[in-house]
Amino acid sequence: MLIAGLVIAAGCTSADPTGPADAAVEIDDDSPDPRDAGRRAVVVATTGCGSAPGGEGSGVALAPTRILTAAHVVAGATEVTVRLRGEVPIDRSIGTAETTGDAAGPDATPALRTVEATVVAYDTRRDLALLDLDGDGVAAPAGPVPIRDLGTGDAGIIIGAGVSGDIPFTVAERTIIEIDEVRGTDRVRRAGYLLEAATSPGDSGSGLYDGRGYLVGVLFAVSTDNGRRSWATAGDEVDAFITDLDVRGDFACDPDRSRLAPIGP
Repeated sequence: MLIAGLVIAAGCTSADPTGPADAAVEIDDDSPDPRDAGRRAVVVATTGCGSAPGGEGSGVALAPTRILTAAHVVAGATEVTVRLRGEVPIDRSIGTAETTGDAAGPDATPALRTVEATVVAYDTRRDLALLDLDGDGVAAPAGPVPIRDLGTGDAGIIIGAGVSGDIPFTVAERTIIEIDEVRGTDRVRRAGYLLEAATSPGDSGSGLYDGRGYLVGVLFAVSTDNGRRSWATAGDEVDAFITDLDVRGDFACDPDRSRLAPIGP
């Protein structure tokens, strides 16, 4: 599958999503509720590097101080901050979760706090980045985030997207995506999903979950000509990125190239 654009607005492709507009997500009572993932959802904000503009995206906490996001969210950043959400009560009917601050109840204001972050892993081929929080972390559920892959026709929920909140999705096609490298000149290939999902600019970097509570992908693009077509990096790529030592290191703004670059040899 060839995609002509990147970041939060991607060019259209020849593939059209098929399947139900709002697929039901079956929750396994013996597995973690995917709505627990709402506690891991964060907003990632950046200050522009060189001529690159700053902006906002989404992310998911893999651990209290480790945030997974899309590489293009932070690729042109000289500074990165993460806004942490309040607690999210779980509604197993898969309605809209209420985000609360110090007070409980449907009208409570979300408790947000901002923490500085450092990019510690960065992969422009997979469009994934890992951030380390410099302060107090996320009050996330204990234990590692389980990861798996999905196939064509599978359904799930995008949890805590920075603009759109919680969004049901169906995998219209599980495919190999060919796309421009993030802030590079090469064409790259990675496993991904064409989704039927009503996402918005600013949702990039948010996590996709199945009904068993597994992280199954990371959103990276939304079509400009079809409000229900989006793209995500597949769970297999996310799993490989997390264990790939080659993408670890120290990164800083290169103002001449207006993007992050490795520090040192």
